[in-house]
Amino acid sequence: MISQTFSRFLASALLLIPSFVLRADEIFPEGSFEAPVVEARTPKAKGGDPSNKGEGPVWTGFDHKPDDKGGRFTAGITNEIARNGKQSLYFEFDKLTLPYQAAVIQSAPIAIVPLKDYRVGIWGRLDAKNPLSAAARTATVKVEVDFYKTDKETQVGESVYAVQPLPGIKGKPAVYSDKKWTEFWTVATAPEDAAFMIISWRWESGPEEGEANGVIYFDDVSVQGPAPVPEKSETKPVEKK
Repeated sequence: MISQTFSRFLASALLLIPSFVLRADEIFPEGSFEAPVVEARTPKAKGGDPSNKGEGPVWTGFDHKPDDKGGRFTAGITNEIARNGKQSLYFEFDKLTLPYQAAVIQSAPIAIVPLKDYRVGIWGRLDAKNPLSAAARTATVKVEVDFYKTDKETQVGESVYAVQPLPGIKGKPAVYSDKKWTEFWTVATAPEDAAFMIISWRWESGPEEGEANGVIYFDDVSVQGPAPVPEKSETKPVEKK
C-alpha cells in the first residue's frame, strides 16, 4: 500500500498540472524518437539510446542502469508503435520488486523568452499485449523544468515539477490505455533573467510492496510557447569602388 506521505506527494504534484491549455509556437520540433533507427525493441545498452551516448543534439542524457536483482526494468527505443514517425520510447517492468528503479532523459538547452509561460508535454500509451498495471507496485512519470541564464550553466528561479502515476492512481480509472495516446503536460513560467530551459523526464517504480509488470510507450515531447526573436545583424552594405 502507498504510504500516506507518498500519497500526499502525488496529490500535491498532480495539482501542479494547470486546468488551462496554452497554445503557441512549438519550440521543440525534434520531440519524437526517430534516432537511432532500430529494427525491434532495443534497450539503451544495445543501442536504443536517443541521447547518442550523451552527445545530443536533441537529448543530452539518457540515464538508465538496469538491475536484474528483484526483477527487471529496461528502457530504450522501439519501432513497434509510434504516435508520429516510426519509433517511440518504451519502458518494460518485468516482475520488478525494487523501489525507485528509474530511467531519466534530459533535453539540450531550449531558447525561451523571460516571463513567458511554456507548456511541456509528452504522449503515452500502454502495450496492448502486456499493459503496465496498477494492481500492485505502481510507477510514475515525472517532468522537471529548469531555467538557465544565457551561459546555459547558471540556473535561475525554482525547478518546476509535475508527476503522473502509471497507468493511473489505484482504485480509479487508468489515465493511460492501449487504445489511444494520452498526453501528460504542465506549464512553467520562465523567470525574468532566464534565456534557456532544460526539461527532464523520469520514469520510476514506486515505493510500495508488490511487483510492477507491463510495458508502456512514450512519444512526441512538445514545448509550446513564445520563441525568441533572432537579433538583427548590423552589417553594412559593401561600398562599390
